[in-house]
Amino acid sequence: MTFKVSIYFYAILLIIFTFDYSDIYKYIDYLSTIFILMLIGCIIGFIYAYFGGQALLAFPNEDGRPNGLFLTTFSSTYFDGLIRPSAIYDEPGALSFLLCITTALRESFGMDRKISWILLIGGLITLSTAHAIFFVCFWIKTQWTSFKRFLISIIFAILILYILMSIESPISVILDYIFNRFVIVDGSFAGDNRSPLIIGAYNYLDLKTFLFGLDGDCIMGSPSCLTKGYTQYCCNPLTLIVHYGIFLSIPYYASLFFILFKSIKHKDLIIFAVFLLLLQRPYIMSYGFSVILFIYLYSLTFNKKILTDT
Repeated sequence: MTFKVSIYFYAILLIIFTFDYSDIYKYIDYLSTIFILMLIGCIIGFIYAYFGGQALLAFPNEDGRPNGLFLTTFSSTYFDGLIRPSAIYDEPGALSFLLCITTALRESFGMDRKISWILLIGGLITLSTAHAIFFVCFWIKTQWTSFKRFLISIIFAILILYILMSIESPISVILDYIFNRFVIVDGSFAGDNRSPLIIGAYNYLDLKTFLFGLDGDCIMGSPSCLTKGYTQYCCNPLTLIVHYGIFLSIPYYASLFFILFKSIKHKDLIIFAVFLLLLQRPYIMSYGFSVILFIYLYSLTFNKKILTDT
């Protein structure tokens, strides 16, 4: 299995390096359109559940969590008429992650920010904490062209938020939920679900795990790992080193370093926001996410040329 993972990784690199600027530009443009259509479905499904609609069908995810189809979107979360839409994905964080990476790609290619704002504002419906953080980073980067404009933008944003949260509606529910995730409870943020996972991953680290990974069966996925008695350690900076060992996880840590270096070099808050996303979701080696992530990494290598040509 580890051999297949490495082959997949190098095959992606080989394919992406054959792309030119126009190929990737078209890919991002088509992807943005697809995600807008998904977000429309998410909004319809969210409103459907908000007004009492129930799941049309239900089934367990690979990790055992229940998932349901709410008219036009899946959701693995449902409580008091509130869902976290995930479109076609198994959980809302996955959709949010892809929306943020697509937005970052659009920014690297100097594409129309109106579409980027649609993706980010629409993505708030996932109720993701990471999405909210990325949204703020994007907002600061795009609005801080001058101190005066930034100050006006802050005042305008506060006014809009006050109005939206004063009117009882699905929008106020979304905003209220997101803000509540940043409330400090017992010394940590209410939306912090990563700290226990980091501790879990750290507890598994020893010399054998550092070099070769925890267990070959875990590479097959969470169910295979859980049946052997291992607790959850996913979705944090230590996940891949516990999962694969240092040798197979080098692409992830090298990518993290490269993105952090680029964010510092270009003083780019959006690139730094991608770095933060990958700390929370180390999807470099995941089949469903590695292609878009390596396209983003590749785009950073000719970012200067793109800006000059466009």
